Amino acid sequence: MLIFFLIFIYIFFVFVSTFSKSELPLRERVLLAISILFVYLYSMPSISEGFYWLTSVFIYQLGISLIMLLVILYKNSSFPMTNLKKNVIVMSAFLVSVAAIGTSEIITFLILCITAFAFFINYQKLNLITKTKYRIYLLFTLSVVISAAFVFSSPGNSLRALEFDNSKNFLYTFNTSFVYLFRNLFSWIFLSPLIPISLLLSPLLIKLFNGDEAISKTKMFYRIGIKYLALFLILYTVYFITIWNIGESPYGRTVNIVYFIFLMGWFYILSFVLKFIQIKFDFKFEHFSNRINFFILIAISLFLFKSNNIKTAGAELIRGSAIRYDKNLNQRYIQIENSDTESCLVDSIRNKPRTFFMYDITRNPDNPYNLWYSKYFNKKSIILRSNEK
Repeated sequence: MLIFFLIFIYIFFVFVSTFSKSELPLRERVLLAISILFVYLYSMPSISEGFYWLTSVFIYQLGISLIMLLVILYKNSSFPMTNLKKNVIVMSAFLVSVAAIGTSEIITFLILCITAFAFFINYQKLNLITKTKYRIYLLFTLSVVISAAFVFSSPGNSLRALEFDNSKNFLYTFNTSFVYLFRNLFSWIFLSPLIPISLLLSPLLIKLFNGDEAISKTKMFYRIGIKYLALFLILYTVYFITIWNIGESPYGRTVNIVYFIFLMGWFYILSFVLKFIQIKFDFKFEHFSNRINFFILIAISLFLFKSNNIKTAGAELIRGSAIRYDKNLNQRYIQIENSDTESCLVDSIRNKPRTFFMYDITRNPDNPYNLWYSKYFNKKSIILRSNEK
């Protein structure tokens, strides 16, 4: 888990650097990446389903990493290079896209959005690019669409939907998706350090799109509106797909993806908003930042006193909660293995680390977790003692 987390941080830094290398020096790129990553980890909807549960790591967090890697490869393919190097990048992008599509339906949808955007951009520039390059983009797009069709039409999706009562209920899905999206947007914007961090990063973000100064104010305002609308539709569609399939509130691991896409969209569009403000009002963000940085840092510090993922993970690391939990869990296993009876009574393990994602057995022998325990240890039943919950 630690190795994957470090790889995720590295890919995220390269991802940020890909869009800022020509405008920001290394020190400012590191600051930008660390600040955004801080906000992501601080308010991650379910940290236990993010980096502490192996299944989620290799389905959702790996999917996010592959999306970032795909964008990095796409961005680098636009730079001047030899044909051999370009072919290697294109082939790598194809393999990464197929791998990402294989992780989950949500990641598949996001890959389709990225591919559609890239295809649209290249279609607009058709007269500026060679026919060979355009054929490559066309073949890449077709391969992504075909791969996505296999994922969405797989029998597993239909079988899974049968387990949920409200699945495939359009009105319920349509309304519930709005409710969850607006509720989460309010929390992410106003109940997290997102706004203070955004103000702190404003002098850096405004440097990212200096080329847009020549665009008229009206046209820039129109583009910003389109970007916000596109971001909202993408976030809403992710919720819609999830609730449509399971008929209930989306799992934390899915909301983690929505939150990540929201943050990327937030800071990306904010760069254009800041540029628009600078052009329209001749506002100097450098002076603005120097005056309020101290107060912004105080505000961020105050947020750290609140319950948050970073504080929780740090506290549990210092207290050794995971080590104690692992020790108690192994003691339970030994007790079950050494028991001569067909039905075992065990104690519950208290003080489960909040960063862990797992369910424990109960007093009900027919509970799925009890049944799985019993089958694994070849026992008739395994339940908690009567004085346990």
